[in-house]
Amino acid sequence: MINKRNLKLIFLLLPFSLVYSQTDKQTVDENSPQIIFESTVHNFGSVPYNGNATYEYFFTNKGKSPLVITNCKKGCGCTSVSWTKEPVQPGQKGKVVATYNSQKLGYFNKGVDVYSNASISKVNLRLIGEVADPDVVSQNDFPVNGPAMIFEKTTYDLGKIQKGSSPGCEIKFKNTGKTDLQVINTISEKGIKSIDINRQTISSGKSGSVKVTCSPVAVGSFETKVFFYTNAGVPKVIHVKGVVTD
Repeated sequence: MINKRNLKLIFLLLPFSLVYSQTDKQTVDENSPQIIFESTVHNFGSVPYNGNATYEYFFTNKGKSPLVITNCKKGCGCTSVSWTKEPVQPGQKGKVVATYNSQKLGYFNKGVDVYSNASISKVNLRLIGEVADPDVVSQNDFPVNGPAMIFEKTTYDLGKIQKGSSPGCEIKFKNTGKTDLQVINTISEKGIKSIDINRQTISSGKSGSVKVTCSPVAVGSFETKVFFYTNAGVPKVIHVKGVVTD
């Protein structure tokens, strides 16, 4: 015999069980189109300012009926996107082409939502990388399969600095490329007292850091740069700033 308490519990759980069964049925529907991307995330590594940051995301229709991409929504105006407009037959390939407008310095992580008539109707694609500083002249070599030096941030704000002190910061970075990253040399502008490179070679997927000690002398706004020369092909620049007080 079902008492009132058990009856109430059944009615509370019933909507959840119906939703689950419908979702599960939709997921395993073998007759619907299935959109399977070769990769949903692309890391450009370092790209030149105002350079080419375009990637083609290829997919295959693994289902048993024609696949149609109904829309692609970009996360911001800095990204453009195009896609295969005609129906993609079972077993055939199509693509989504995404381009990041590389006119903003520093790290970027942008998304594109792909909508289709597949059982999983939305897939998110990611574009990741870092735009090099336009002050750097050498923008020639961007190896696809080599190392890539991606910084945690490109500007370090030391805040208020006491005149005559030696404030410092630890510049952190990661090798997101496929081969070893070698820090060959660093060059700094006026206001840097010392630079301590604690790792010369960073393996793929590993992180490194450089300790920088400053020596500002004039009261007021302080800003300087540190240039990193590596085998990644492009010198990278980090900005260090603060305000010097008496």
